[in-house]
Amino acid sequence: MEHWSFWLLLATIFIPISVILIATPYLTRRTESFGISITEEIYWHSDVRRMRKKYVIVLAIIHSILLISAAILINRLDEQQMSMTVGGYTIAVIGISFAAYLFFHFKMKRMKREREWTNPVIQSAIIDTSFRRRKHSVSFYWFIPHFVLALSTLAIVLLYYDQFPDQLVMQYDFAGNATTVVAKSYSALLWPIGTQFIMIVLFLFINYSIVISKQQIDAADPEASVQRSMKFRHSWSVFNVATGLLITMLFSFISIVPLLALPPSSILIVSTAIPALIVVGSIWLSIRLGQGGSRIRMPGGSVSSIGTGPTDNDRHWKLGSIYYNPSDPALFLEKRFGIGWTLNFGHPLAWLILIILVAVIIISIVLGG
Repeated sequence: MEHWSFWLLLATIFIPISVILIATPYLTRRTESFGISITEEIYWHSDVRRMRKKYVIVLAIIHSILLISAAILINRLDEQQMSMTVGGYTIAVIGISFAAYLFFHFKMKRMKREREWTNPVIQSAIIDTSFRRRKHSVSFYWFIPHFVLALSTLAIVLLYYDQFPDQLVMQYDFAGNATTVVAKSYSALLWPIGTQFIMIVLFLFINYSIVISKQQIDAADPEASVQRSMKFRHSWSVFNVATGLLITMLFSFISIVPLLALPPSSILIVSTAIPALIVVGSIWLSIRLGQGGSRIRMPGGSVSSIGTGPTDNDRHWKLGSIYYNPSDPALFLEKRFGIGWTLNFGHPLAWLILIILVAVIIISIVLGG
């Protein structure tokens, strides 16, 4: 089937990502709605429930239109136009999803103000001083296999350099044809390994950020909230280690595939299958746990406690999604809309981390051709 790799990409990456974007209001904490802090009682208010339902319907229709349009267009385009279409589709999905979020964010903000839902009960905050001493992530030793695999790949490339073909394919199109071919060199063979080491360090850093991220405890049921948070962090820490190993294996495969002389289809399948596995895994974990472990059912209890929620600090959340609070020493904290963690951009280190990440991405793109 012509352009089969595009259809594989559509089924394994684009559709799962659309599903998670559409379902986000049901995965975040029940003490937050479209980036606005609320109580769980308000979460179940008929107007707020209706708002979540509208968001899902609107975004599902838009994503369906985008997916169908891309599927129809793709068979009528040449390779260059198809690459541009995939890029445009990605930008459209991100842009439209964010625009829909902003629309409902401001609507929720206005509703909270007009109905005076700034209840003093959500001004309370609980701190567990023993939280840091509890084990809520896997050991950093779990990253040893990642380094062993990367070093082994480096050794193979250096030892068998002469047996690699004189011409190396750096890029394929959606039909599996080589589009970028370069002469064999150490830089062309070693860039995936360099990226591999950078990615391992990045996954180590993510694991560290899970450990040090700010605790967010439900004042109504502190112990259950702590247990949920620990399970949430530990599960994502395990997922982070597994994801890091899969990515390390992918770059090892990319590094030695010219030596194995495998058909281009095998490269495209592996390059798509591993990211797809990671995306599907993250969706499964998000639905199972919810943000901060809010969907975890505790023994003898409900999925979530009553939930007074965190301190009502909406003023520190710009557009409900960017946290800026110079008075808060925390560097990492949970996202308000979505699953995972974000940075406190009122902390100087946050900007340094952002600059380093952008530099790593640019260097990887430049080295990758």
